[in-house]
Amino acid sequence: MLNIIGIFYFIAFISFLLAALFVVFHIVKYSINKMSSFVMLVIFVLVFIILLISNVALFFSLPWEQMLDFSGLNNSGF
Repeated sequence: MLNIIGIFYFIAFISFLLAALFVVFHIVKYSINKMSSFVMLVIFVLVFIILLISNVALFFSLPWEQMLDFSGLNNSGF
């Protein structure tokens, strides 16, 4: 079960990276003013990295074994 969760998180992580690359490409390609483009790019990349690191840290800090432990359930399902 943990492998499936890890695979889903890896797919989400790759999706986050691809979405960020999409945004970076459009900031660089379609901006009129190159100086403002650089400032926007730096701000976006810094915020993206901070959010991505916090996401990864929070994901790996979850107690998956405890959350997925179904042995404590009684027969009624509660």
